[in-house]
Amino acid sequence: MGLTDLNVPFLLLAALTLGRSALALRHAPWVHAREWWLAIACVLLSALLTATLAAGYTGAVAFAAALGLLNLPTQLITEANRALRRGAQRRALLLARLAAVLHPAAAFRDRPRFFRLILSLRAGLEPDPHEIDRFVRVDPELAHVIEIFRAHLRGDLPALRQIFADPEPRARLLAGGFGLAYLRLAGITSSAPEALPVVLGEIERADPTLQSADAAAILTVFFPAYLAEAALTRAHVQALRPYLAPGEADAAIAVALARAGDLPAALTQLDRALHEHRRDRYATHLLHVWRRLLTEHLAPAPPPTATSARILEKFRHEAEVLATLATLEGRSADRLQLTWSLALALALVYLLVAVTGDPLAPDHLYAWGALFTPELEITSAWRLLTSTFLHAGVIHLIFNLIGLHFFGRFVEPFFGHLRAGVIYLAAGALSGLSVALLADPERPSLLVGASGAIFGLGGAMLAALLSRPLLRATRRGRAQIRGLLILFGLQVALDLTVAQISSTAHVAGLLVGLALGLLLAPRVRR
Repeated sequence: MGLTDLNVPFLLLAALTLGRSALALRHAPWVHAREWWLAIACVLLSALLTATLAAGYTGAVAFAAALGLLNLPTQLITEANRALRRGAQRRALLLARLAAVLHPAAAFRDRPRFFRLILSLRAGLEPDPHEIDRFVRVDPELAHVIEIFRAHLRGDLPALRQIFADPEPRARLLAGGFGLAYLRLAGITSSAPEALPVVLGEIERADPTLQSADAAAILTVFFPAYLAEAALTRAHVQALRPYLAPGEADAAIAVALARAGDLPAALTQLDRALHEHRRDRYATHLLHVWRRLLTEHLAPAPPPTATSARILEKFRHEAEVLATLATLEGRSADRLQLTWSLALALALVYLLVAVTGDPLAPDHLYAWGALFTPELEITSAWRLLTSTFLHAGVIHLIFNLIGLHFFGRFVEPFFGHLRAGVIYLAAGALSGLSVALLADPERPSLLVGASGAIFGLGGAMLAALLSRPLLRATRRGRAQIRGLLILFGLQVALDLTVAQISSTAHVAGLLVGLALGLLLAPRVRR
């Protein structure tokens, strides 16, 4: 399978990427969107030039340009922001630098410097005034943002109270993503029964950043803490640790203890955490700020109300959803032993096949264990498994490795190593068997590739989402299910345009994975 065989699918993917980017930019001010429109124009120009010079590679070039100029930089910055939250400073800076190399926009070029400024603020250091002036000259609103950020990290609640006092400026700040800072102010200082629910409702309506899983997880952990629900806070901390920055889990538990009236236990929790994170500059500064907040600004917790009880129940559900979906974003703390072992095995087998002969030659692939559909018998049933470790070319291998990582990083932590392995092997073998049984005797074929097994993991992933009623009832869960269905729909389109791809293997693997996923899904713990 070469690049020219995938010309139409690549064109389809490039068109989808361009369309999504254009829709995202349609309401953006020209001053902020012009460099993105320039990137879209570059992708179109590269596609036109390739169509003129080498039409068979138009799709590959257009998709590579769209990936490099549109998708990849955005994903890198998203991952950099997550790494920054988790305290992985070197990783955040490395990803920001890569994004700056890939995209010409000033926002990307300046992101590494902005990250360094944020890191100095988070460490409790006074940043270089010239650095602040540099960013303020580009965006005057940034001066106000930096000041709020500094007050937030200093734990200067009087300054934050003054900033959020006026309704109109507060609305702008919440729209700019400062809802959690406003909730923190109310959560520490307010003892009125309805104050926290009112503040929560205001920020949920106005702060768009709460749509992100990271912000939602912080909200889910800290809101019970502000209501002195220590047991619930601990449960949410345990479930949502992949989303929390270093020291944040201990801070939430300490807040819950302090609001419940046990300030000595809260300070002990913080002191223990300070010792544990003594080498982490950011975590140490964060815990010192929380210690000051609890000793200087703490108000008694408000008495429970029916409204707060309903909100806590909502956050219980949110915690379960976020914990289940964390693995979809590669946040699982479990090591992907099976996934990486399978990826290594696929790569090594391809290397051995390529070293000992032509990896595209049918006779050579058959000698290594490929499945020839007319010859399937009991004595050759072993080929149902060996064929899943062979690939017809490096492009075939790369696509399957990407699919293996995408599905494996969810399925393995969710089902466990053993069950995920059973799903993978069963889907691979049964998808090959389906191809052999349904093959046209007049058109024999040689079957190789792990795509049937990988689609089995995809089916198990869909089964995992469908087997949780709570996921189906939430926006996040439905979005993940829609995303999977769109992905499978694109694969169907790919199957219809490339003759070398077996749609039977994909459909069979998907159905086997779906059935085994429903059968083997872990029970919900109550």
